[in-house]
Amino acid sequence: MFGFTCPVKVSYGSKAWNMHWVDEAASCALFQRMAPSFFACDPPMHRCLEVFVSRTLKSLMYAVSAAVLVSNAACAQTFEKKNFNYSEFAKGAFSEAVTVTGPAKTIYLAGIGSEDPDKGTVRHVDNFLEQCRFAWSKVKAALAANGATLGDIVKVTSYVTDVRYREEMGTCRRETFAGFPLPPHTFLNVVQLARPGMMFEVDVVAAIAANK
Repeated sequence: MFGFTCPVKVSYGSKAWNMHWVDEAASCALFQRMAPSFFACDPPMHRCLEVFVSRTLKSLMYAVSAAVLVSNAACAQTFEKKNFNYSEFAKGAFSEAVTVTGPAKTIYLAGIGSEDPDKGTVRHVDNFLEQCRFAWSKVKAALAANGATLGDIVKVTSYVTDVRYREEMGTCRRETFAGFPLPPHTFLNVVQLARPGMMFEVDVVAAIAANK
């Protein structure tokens, strides 16, 4: 709060300048040096101050309105996931691209195989198809725990210990994604997986609406 005992008394609640009460002559001279336009205008100074404050508030209102409009536009964006195929051979096997637009929550799963959830031992030893089915059932459960489904997957990487399991893996994938779009998929043959006896492991990324 500051004020001046000038010919026209001015008091204003904003701390625009760090001032203290001073004597009449000094306060008037100081205010004239810092805001001479207030004394040079007609009508009197207090009216100029009112105009100045009014214009300042209008400018602030315009700035706030613009910020609100930008914020509302961002909030108005909706989440959308699209799958694309460009090659005939890929259709029915996997998507070659997925795009995600709008506010999204991305879910990254660790590599999942046929490990028993409690003991960590490998289930369905020497049975690739059952290992694959069991691994995907665990993926489905992990996604559900985060509000997602198999249809929300945007990227899959599969690891097998023998490329000859490829056909069985295809059968497993078709069963798993029945009714859902097949996501982009990378297939890798590796020497060994995390545990002895593991024949299949899958790495998954999914995306859902941020407010879901």
